[in-house]
Amino acid sequence: MRSICVLLMTLAAFSVACERNRDRADAQREASTSSTIGTSDLNRVSRTDKTFVRDIAIAETAEIELSKLVPERSSNTEIKKFAQEMIDDHGKSMRSLKALADQYKVQVPADLDSRRSRLRDKLAKLRAGDFDREYVDAIVDGHEEALDKLGARVDEENPVLPEKSDNAATTSLNQWAATAYPAVRSHLEAAKALKTAIDKGR
Repeated sequence: MRSICVLLMTLAAFSVACERNRDRADAQREASTSSTIGTSDLNRVSRTDKTFVRDIAIAETAEIELSKLVPERSSNTEIKKFAQEMIDDHGKSMRSLKALADQYKVQVPADLDSRRSRLRDKLAKLRAGDFDREYVDAIVDGHEEALDKLGARVDEENPVLPEKSDNAATTSLNQWAATAYPAVRSHLEAAKALKTAIDKGR
């Protein structure tokens, strides 16, 4: 009888110990989960951020590809100078965007979209004055679109300041947008000046 009691007590103690270990493991698992949920949310790349990277990358590529057509199709010295600035500035900007996208594992498109591919093909068939007008119009339109996208990520009153965010990826992209904004605005103003000069020279 005594041995049975001892056995029952041993089993009860073992059961209590197992239950305590199970509770401890569950508590540790819950603590780990609760501590990583916030971190995961803060590091998650949203669909909006991915779309921004895609759209801006295509816009950057378009400015470069269209500007590469200039040397063989334009005789305008100012437009040639401007096109080289587009290639240099947007090439540098594109490299920094790719580096940021790689950091957050966001895919960057390597090609133009269909709309800009058609535009490039159209410009590739033009020369001299016709090319100059269509090229500058395309650059103006492209930079206005880009400024709209960048403007959504910067301070409305002071565009060199990024919009604030608790998300790491969004914060980084907003900072990139704030850095890019002044150059894109300057490009737009220069392109509009070229357009005015071309229109007056008709």
